[in-house]
Amino acid sequence: LEGLAVEAARRLAAAGTRAHAHDDMEAVKSLVERAKLLYEAAGQKPIEIFTVLGDALIDLRDLGGCERLTQESEEISRRTGDRRFEAYARWLRSWIEIRKGPGYSTADAIREAKEVIELCDRLGDVAGSARGLHYLTWGYVMAGLNALAVQSGRAASALAQEAGSAHDEAWSRE
Repeated sequence: LEGLAVEAARRLAAAGTRAHAHDDMEAVKSLVERAKLLYEAAGQKPIEIFTVLGDALIDLRDLGGCERLTQESEEISRRTGDRRFEAYARWLRSWIEIRKGPGYSTADAIREAKEVIELCDRLGDVAGSARGLHYLTWGYVMAGLNALAVQSGRAASALAQEAGSAHDEAWSRE
C-alpha cells in the first residue's frame, strides 16, 4: 500500500508542477496538498513537496498556510536533524515577516536570505541555495539595488538549472 501511495503522490506532484507552469496556483495548492498527505501516509516528507506547496501559498497570499508549513518544517528539522527543512522554514518565516509589516525590513530579509544561502551552501542543497538567491533578488529589487538583483537573479537561475529543478528555475525567472 505504501508503494501505491507514493506513486499516487508522485503523479499528483507532477500534475502540480505542470499546473505551476501554467500559473494555476489554486490547482498547485490542491494537487500538492493531496500529494503531501499521500507521502505522509507512506511515512515520507520530501522537501520538494514543501517548497512547491509553499510557493503556491506565497502566490496565493495565504499567510496562515505559510505559517502552518513553516511550523511543520521547523518541527521536522528539530525531530530529524534535516537542516534543509530548517533553511526552508527560515526562508518562509522571513517571507511571512516582511509581509506582516513595519517590524521587519527589507534589510532584515536580505540578511536572512544571505544566511539561508550560506546554510544551504554548507549543506550542499543546491535547490535551496537557488531559492535563497531568488529571495535575495527580490530583496535587492525592493531595496533599489538593481545591479545586485540582476546578478543574484542570474545566479538563482543557474543554480536551479544545476539542481535540475524546473520548478525553482521557473520561480527564479519571475
